[in-house]
Amino acid sequence: MPKEFKPGWEYMDSAILGQEIAIHLETGRVYCADGIEYKPEEIAILNNSGAEITPGLHRVKSIFKGTIVG
Repeated sequence: MPKEFKPGWEYMDSAILGQEIAIHLETGRVYCADGIEYKPEEIAILNNSGAEITPGLHRVKSIFKGTIVG
């Protein structure tokens, strides 16, 4: 069965995370295929600090079910 793509979302494969991600075009939320979500505030914190989402950061967020804070 083919995957259903929903309007208002951009789907892409993340080479860094090794999985598909979906970006909500209105809110900026990022959802990963493994169920981890990045809120726009978290992405802004990373961007403002010059950091990026890496496999290690993603793993820590996943294990602790945490939120990125400044």
